[in-house]
Amino acid sequence: MTGTWMSYGEAAAKLNSSVGAVRKRALRGHWARQAGNDGKARILVPDETSMGRPTPVRGDMVSTVSALQAHIETLKAELAASEARVDKLSTELAGEAGWGERGDGSCGTERRLMRSR
Repeated sequence: MTGTWMSYGEAAAKLNSSVGAVRKRALRGHWARQAGNDGKARILVPDETSMGRPTPVRGDMVSTVSALQAHIETLKAELAASEARVDKLSTELAGEAGWGERGDGSCGTERRLMRSR
């Protein structure tokens, strides 16, 4: 097996990971281990080793972003339609029950009901 001897800290920096993750990976992968001259443990990190998250393929990212943008536009249209329905129903309800504000600032039926109590 070819690789590079390095401390757990050096391996963590190279592999963009934590020291604990490198330590566990070395145990699972049965990487060779020995003590260095400085007293720190050294592990033989295989050349083909990588631990970081895999970088997404550019094509996949572009299609994902496009799909999300299309979905956002759909949601905006649904929101606008829902807001229009709410406005229409609020206007109808205010007109039918006489609960809405009048142009003179007074409230219709609710004030008459409050006075009658």
